[in-house]
Amino acid sequence: MAVARTHRNAGLGSGLLQTMARLGETVALTAGHVGCRGTLLEVELVDGPPPDADRTLRRRRATFYLRHGALRTGATVPRPPRAQPEMPEWEIMLLPGAAWSGVIDAATRHDLVRALMVEGYGLDPSAGWLALHLAATIP
Repeated sequence: MAVARTHRNAGLGSGLLQTMARLGETVALTAGHVGCRGTLLEVELVDGPPPDADRTLRRRRATFYLRHGALRTGATVPRPPRAQPEMPEWEIMLLPGAAWSGVIDAATRHDLVRALMVEGYGLDPSAGWLALHLAATIP
């Protein structure tokens, strides 16, 4: 999600985030679920690579999500084996939904990473690098 610099601080990002969260709830209910557990957010690690990254902007982005109720999960997005060094590292934050249990533990982190990579990006969970990352999140 991004808002052009010239349109920031006008409520557009907040509105977009709220709309995405409501849409997630609608999709979950339409699919016959009680509600969605939340909206996954990939947020650049403030102190992650590349070394010349704009740390102030990264911190501002993370703070924006936290201010809107997102939770830090302690889960990171697995880095593909052929990732370029200039590719940033990402953490997974969760904007809780109606079906959120309120617990962030190893099993939850595993579920969030798996949901993002397998359901979200369509990756094969048995791919070696992904399987290793997922195994490392299980207690």
